[in-house]
Amino acid sequence: MSEPALSEGAAPQDNKPWDRIRELADLGGARDLGDFLDEMTRPDRVHTLGRLDADTRATVLSLLKPEDAASLLGEMPGAQVVRTLEVLPPGISAQILSSFRSNVRAVLLTQLSEPACEAIQSHLPADMAAQTEVQLGYAPSTAGQLMLTEYVAVPEEARTEEVVRNLRENAERYAAYLVQYVYVVNSTGQLRGVLPLRDLMLDPGWRPVGELMIPAPLAVAADSPLDDLRDVFASHTYRAMPVVEKDGRLVGILLREAVQRARAEAAEADTLKARGIVGGEELRTMP
Repeated sequence: MSEPALSEGAAPQDNKPWDRIRELADLGGARDLGDFLDEMTRPDRVHTLGRLDADTRATVLSLLKPEDAASLLGEMPGAQVVRTLEVLPPGISAQILSSFRSNVRAVLLTQLSEPACEAIQSHLPADMAAQTEVQLGYAPSTAGQLMLTEYVAVPEEARTEEVVRNLRENAERYAAYLVQYVYVVNSTGQLRGVLPLRDLMLDPGWRPVGELMIPAPLAVAADSPLDDLRDVFASHTYRAMPVVEKDGRLVGILLREAVQRARAEAAEADTLKARGIVGGEELRTMP
């Protein structure tokens, strides 16, 4: 593995990168630490961070900006991520998890110990904590726990020009969303239809979205198990589907890739059990 050149005054060239990271973490040099990590390739970062104990990894992450720490965690095996989040102060773990999408955040929290999960949730922003609490209430590997809670929903009486203006005014917020469709709901939040973004943008602007939407779209129940989700996506080419409660209320969207990953992890777990291997989580990547 190639090692990046060190700046003037840094440790000798024969110093291992994980030793250098320990030195920078002990010195509390967030900028130097970030620069050093940026100079490394992704495989080298993964290997180097894997050589650190959980406490040192936690120190490294606590020195970085939350979004940078989240990016770094996203490159690490899942088991290392979980152990690191449990070692970090709950407030810092919450800041880092806030940078992840809702489905990843929910899955990670389910893998933490109950005390750590509760402590971290208590430090999440109120609206995010409420959303996460809902997701954690669903059984593992169901649509409700695998779904994204970031989506755009509009009332069916809203005019297209109003929806377009809202998207533009909140562009920074929606930039992180997977916006291909606008979901149309009634006054009680029940899913009424979907509106492709292209159709929305090309409309003159005066029509209510209820007249332009595709009515009664295919949706999956929030409590649908993984096998049912596999069958639904196998029968349709959709990249994502809306997720609804029993009363038809829209609660999220489910990505095909989330189902594929959950299936792969379930198959891996079955294979390991068949071979008599209890662990194996060290080899898994982030969700």
